Amino acid sequence: MLEAVAGVAAIVLGVLGLVHLVPDVLAAVAVIVVGAALMSQGTSMASRFTAQYQQSGETRTVSTNFSGGLMLEFLGGLAGIILGILALITVKPPTLESIAVIAFGGVLLLSAGLVSRINMLQADAMMDEPARVLMRDSAATTSLIVVGTAVALIVLGILALMGVHTLPFILISMIVIGSAIVITGTAVSGAMLSMIRR
Repeated sequence: MLEAVAGVAAIVLGVLGLVHLVPDVLAAVAVIVVGAALMSQGTSMASRFTAQYQQSGETRTVSTNFSGGLMLEFLGGLAGIILGILALITVKPPTLESIAVIAFGGVLLLSAGLVSRINMLQADAMMDEPARVLMRDSAATTSLIVVGTAVALIVLGILALMGVHTLPFILISMIVIGSAIVITGTAVSGAMLSMIRR
């Protein structure tokens, strides 16, 4: 739930920045918000799916990969928060924000397989076929959105680093990742709620 709120906040900050309402400050704040969302997403996935791995009898290697992927999201979010704070207090904020955008894209790209695996594991644990199909479809869609967002962020971050229209690229990146956070969080949460209600 916190991720969805942070995603909406990133969208709002990006839009306000694009209409020239203190864009420098809003871009840095949006980077901090997205960093917090990634940290929250990593920790909530860990708490939500640890029991699922224990029930499934997965091997220690899969559990280690799971922990490493969640640590990657947590550290990527922490790096974003640090870069956002530095952007607020230094002379070259667009460079730091561009690096944060590329880092967010890299974290999403590297963790997309983990998110898909966790969602598929959750789907396999469903007792009835309709819930399993719904969860598998949600997992596949979520994975595609995460990969597409990651590629877009890396491209936008590189374009921003090149120095042409830097601030608009950063603000658009915040809108893109905020939208992805809201959509993927809603898809997985909706599928899980429908399973709980059955």
